[in-house]
Amino acid sequence: MQALCSMVILETTQQLKQTGVLRACTFVPTMGSLHEGHLCLIQQASALAKEHDLEAGCVVSIFVNPAQFDEKDDFDRYPRLLEADAELAMQAGASIIYAPAVSAVYPENALPSSITLPTLATDPGLEDRYRPGHLQGVARVLERLFNLVEPCFAIFGEKDWQQLLLAQAVAAQCPSNPTIVPGSTIRESDGLAMSSRNKHLDQTARTQAGSLSAALRHACNAPSVFKAHAAMLEHMQSAGVKVEYATIRHAHDLSQVPRDLQATQANDAAAYPHGFRVLVAARVGTTRLIDNAAWPSDPSLTKPRRS
Repeated sequence: MQALCSMVILETTQQLKQTGVLRACTFVPTMGSLHEGHLCLIQQASALAKEHDLEAGCVVSIFVNPAQFDEKDDFDRYPRLLEADAELAMQAGASIIYAPAVSAVYPENALPSSITLPTLATDPGLEDRYRPGHLQGVARVLERLFNLVEPCFAIFGEKDWQQLLLAQAVAAQCPSNPTIVPGSTIRESDGLAMSSRNKHLDQTARTQAGSLSAALRHACNAPSVFKAHAAMLEHMQSAGVKVEYATIRHAHDLSQVPRDLQATQANDAAAYPHGFRVLVAARVGTTRLIDNAAWPSDPSLTKPRRS
């Protein structure tokens, strides 16, 4: 157990149990390198803990999960800034930081995963296609963290929509069955979704990166699903980024919009109770970025967080 920044940082399962957090907290799982988007999730989780009189408040985990990196270089260069992250989390309202070692999350005697991956994590051809093994790694670490922390609520950002849906599916299969609460995407003044990866962008790539959120806005202004697809591709390709996907899917399971619905008008989207989601991913220089928004309109695209 460490005491940094006037905050106790827990490192072992035993320490975690001794604090009395089990079934008495909200939870924000992170890999550290916190930015304003994370801090908004922590603020949301802290407020939710107070609303429900959860004695342990908000627990924030900081754990760089090796199981979810499909590229070793990406894992190696991921920032580890525990002291700085702990200070930021505390200021945002965290009560406890849980920063376990790999051996605490994945002990040698750990039982095999009991999670059945949903088709939304294996079939859509989105992150499952372009980051093979990534979502399996996310499911595994979420199962372990949910079983260790046993939160009442867990907060996940909407920026990674496929991960948010996966978290809901994993939570439903865990004994603690935490309620998954979405947090809005937080954006820079030009609309770029905040991400720990943004710090890897040089000046040219940073300018190009704005094409992702701009593509989402073009899609939301398009009169139909078909024209939204075309508008996104044209805008991103003209910006010089390497597009991996730019698509509109059913929001609840990421299934493809059938061809006979491709002409669905934006004004008619409300007729579909689960709604639609527009999702993009691209390589910008050496950095991979993702973004998404509700279709045909999303308030986060018109309300940047920081000027």
